[in-house]
Amino acid sequence: MALPLRAAALAGGLALVLAGCSGSGMTSFGRAAPTEMAVARGAVIVVGPEGYCVDRRASRGGEPAFVLLASCAAITGDPAAPRPLVAGLLTASVTEARVEGATPDIMRSFFVSPAGRAALARDGKPSSVRVLDSFVEGDAVMMFIEDTGAGAPPGTVPLYWRGVFALNGQLVTLSVLSFASRPMSRDAGLATLRAFISRVERHSPPPRAAEETEAKGRRGPAPLSSLLSRLLR
Repeated sequence: MALPLRAAALAGGLALVLAGCSGSGMTSFGRAAPTEMAVARGAVIVVGPEGYCVDRRASRGGEPAFVLLASCAAITGDPAAPRPLVAGLLTASVTEARVEGATPDIMRSFFVSPAGRAALARDGKPSSVRVLDSFVEGDAVMMFIEDTGAGAPPGTVPLYWRGVFALNGQLVTLSVLSFASRPMSRDAGLATLRAFISRVERHSPPPRAAEETEAKGRRGPAPLSSLLSRLLR
């Protein structure tokens, strides 16, 4: 979650997705693509809503982790593969963090501040970002954001949804981006984000199992304040 969102990875993944949409043929994945990816030593399982698959070439595990998802039909180039009801580009960023005392309300207050908007901005400038809506839902901070700065994934619009929450000792950011050629409505984007969060929480292991997995080789998480100050771009 606190990792920088690599523009090259997004651009490469998006190019693959758009190529699949154009019917230009099969990708290297053949007629199958994974629907989930385990990160943070198995503490978090990234699973998108129905019809979304993982782009393995644009995703990476490790610490921190980044996962890119898009329509299974687009990624595989197979028109018979599953498709989401509303197509978009989904990202998940996961990094280990100490979250004691950082309630969703505290995180929400940070994100609407100048420092928080700078952290959200792809170019690091608070003036590039407007948080058009933000609220707490369950354990997550939900934000509808406009980012007009440089570095947006090609073919996407500046408006997108983002959810931030803690899970099994990890700080998780899930984003829902819309294609300019097939823009997603604000309500559809929020519904997609809610489904994304629900599936990640449901498929990830329960806290005790996750803690045992994380204990192996753990180095000690970075403070939450540090992570939030360099939130993914």
